Amino acid sequence: MKILLPLLISILLSACANSPEPAIADERQTQFKVAQMSEESGQFQSALNIYQRLYDVQPSDEVNLALGRIFYRQGEWVKAQTHLSEIVSDSEFYSDANLWKARTHLRLANPEKALQYIPQPTTDVIWGNLNAVALDYLQKHDEAQAIYLSQLKSSPLNTVIRRNLVYSYLLDGDYQSARDQLDVLYELGYRDQQYSMLDAIVTLLQEDNESALRQLEQYSSPFEVERFVAQLRQLRVTE
Repeated sequence: MKILLPLLISILLSACANSPEPAIADERQTQFKVAQMSEESGQFQSALNIYQRLYDVQPSDEVNLALGRIFYRQGEWVKAQTHLSEIVSDSEFYSDANLWKARTHLRLANPEKALQYIPQPTTDVIWGNLNAVALDYLQKHDEAQAIYLSQLKSSPLNTVIRRNLVYSYLLDGDYQSARDQLDVLYELGYRDQQYSMLDAIVTLLQEDNESALRQLEQYSSPFEVERFVAQLRQLRVTE
């Protein structure tokens, strides 16, 4: 993909440049598609450069939404909100803008503001998941878990929802339920760094375990792991 994407971009831009009298709208759309391809392949800075040029020439709701997404993914959540807020309520992109605004507010630890952009009630998986995350931020874990479990009835293979349910149980101090959900994730083939760390944390919240310590030390220094485990032991005492 890293080799193919520049070639495709080169072809698209060449086709645009070689047109005898390219229409401005067609050229703009071609550039937008190139930016989308860069974004989808994880080349966010390249995408940002193109979206920003398009915005500087002629702002639009579609470009503002794209800039909101990119700034969100780069951790610049206030900049993301600035562009998302330019999208008017009668725009076809308004619902998507609200979705990203809710996400930015969660990143900024403003769950109450996030909830203002989440439609109620909602049966949509993406909105429902965001709603549950916001409730977990507000320590309304029972409500959040009810949403996650309801969604898993219709989407039992959705590892994102099940992983968030693990987090919710951890925040709620229900370590056995967190372990049960981790076991399901394992059975579903969920294997990555995040799973490994969660697995170790759930184990260490229940007991000292040398294997779990070694798992964490794959991702951090022994000193940092020791401090972290001391905090986990304190949680075991206070629960």
